[in-house]
Amino acid sequence: MHSVAVPTPVQDLLIRAALEGPVDGGEYLDLWAERVEFDDIDHASRRLLPLLYHTHGADLRHPDAGRIKGVYKRAWMRNQRIKAATRTVIDDLEALGIDTVILKGLSLVERAYFDLGARSMSDADLLVHPDAFWDAEAHLRTSGWTIKGRERDHASHPQFHGIGFTNDEGLECDLHWSVYNVYGFEEGEDDLLAACVPIQGYGERTTALSSADELLHVMVHGLQWNAFPPIRWIPDAVLLLRNPQASIDWDRLISQAVERRLTLPAAFGLDLATSYGAVVPREVVEGLNAIPVGATERYEWWARQQSIFGLRLPTDYIRSTRSDARSPTPAGLYQFYQSIYPETTLQESAVRFGRAARKLAKKRPYVTDA
Repeated sequence: MHSVAVPTPVQDLLIRAALEGPVDGGEYLDLWAERVEFDDIDHASRRLLPLLYHTHGADLRHPDAGRIKGVYKRAWMRNQRIKAATRTVIDDLEALGIDTVILKGLSLVERAYFDLGARSMSDADLLVHPDAFWDAEAHLRTSGWTIKGRERDHASHPQFHGIGFTNDEGLECDLHWSVYNVYGFEEGEDDLLAACVPIQGYGERTTALSSADELLHVMVHGLQWNAFPPIRWIPDAVLLLRNPQASIDWDRLISQAVERRLTLPAAFGLDLATSYGAVVPREVVEGLNAIPVGATERYEWWARQQSIFGLRLPTDYIRSTRSDARSPTPAGLYQFYQSIYPETTLQESAVRFGRAARKLAKKRPYVTDA
């Protein structure tokens, strides 16, 4: 399984230096510093600089140590503002009787990094139950938050998992109705909510995903295509696994991966995490790799690593038919496409698919038994 979320050799050096600290990671840091100038650091790697400073501190041996420290300080200050704004939103929603689940960055800071400046964040991610989503969305609209981009809902845009907001201070908050950005998962996420655990520093009724669900979410989210390769998922996973209090329920992780047809990213992610020193029971990875995976599931996870969004539509459509026991048809696929792009004509759709096909033709062919 090839992924855009696999680091390049130079990024690999930075990840190892950031994870290991000055004693075991010093050599990696030296090699990385020899290969890249500070001003030429790519965006994905720049996201790891706060962690690099966190683990090395005053022992950071780099020509631009002062600038790296500055990146850490800016991350700490921004994350303080994000956390404060998020707490206000959570308190307001709690007063309305709406429970919240903290996802991704803010949760990982509390459970894996233990330093608000060690992980770069661009926004906060809050999950609410789908039944309470529109009440929560209405509150954000009337309390200084504005929707980013196009408006959407989970009835006509089921392939999305939430709506992004921004406020006058330039802070961002993504409000989710679903954990996974994969069609149909929101139909079966009550078990995720039931397994949630308390998280410190927020509302009394605010929770986070269980450690097993958090780890699976980190890998699935990190292994999908992004304009900026999300290699940050590797430290997220490794540091979560290093936390003895996380106590991963491996049976649950496997069962969730099977139920949600996520065995490919789960096996690949855990195997890669072990190469960075994470301790994962061998039988877990071997068990995931031994689970039969059909061509549809293989195609789906290949498509989610590509920049062409339209490649995902066939499997998203197939998932939608499974939820109500319909048989997939070409006409149904087109209707599904129109539900996502309701203003697109048949001719425009043909042009869009033609462009996607030409881009795909330039890529390496997908092999189902790879």
